[in-house]
Amino acid sequence: MSSIAAKKVAEEVLETIGKGEMPSVRKIAPKYGYKKTTAGAGRIQKTKTFQRIMQEGKKPLIERLTIERDEALKAMKKKRSKAKYRDLSDTVEKHTKLIQLLSGGATANETITIEISGELAKKRGIN
Repeated sequence: MSSIAAKKVAEEVLETIGKGEMPSVRKIAPKYGYKKTTAGAGRIQKTKTFQRIMQEGKKPLIERLTIERDEALKAMKKKRSKAKYRDLSDTVEKHTKLIQLLSGGATANETITIEISGELAKKRGIN
């Protein structure tokens, strides 16, 4: 597939994220001529064109998402209705996750701890 198709897919991904929705390359790519198997394999996202468009489009998008999230946080202080407060809380959560995802931050709190015996540590030269 041409880099024009990869560009179009990346642009639609950014547009979808900009609407506050989670994009699906698997659903977007076939519109631009990709086979479903290619769309689901992650190859499109690895192309230089796709990555360049995403990189160029992320900065303004992250700034807009940050502003939207901050506005929702401000509005939460004023809202007392549980339904409206819940909606604002959901907005803050989604925007925070998108900001983290797009800026390369952590989207989950994952910690791995490895314990080794003293004997193995001495053997491997680990203090």
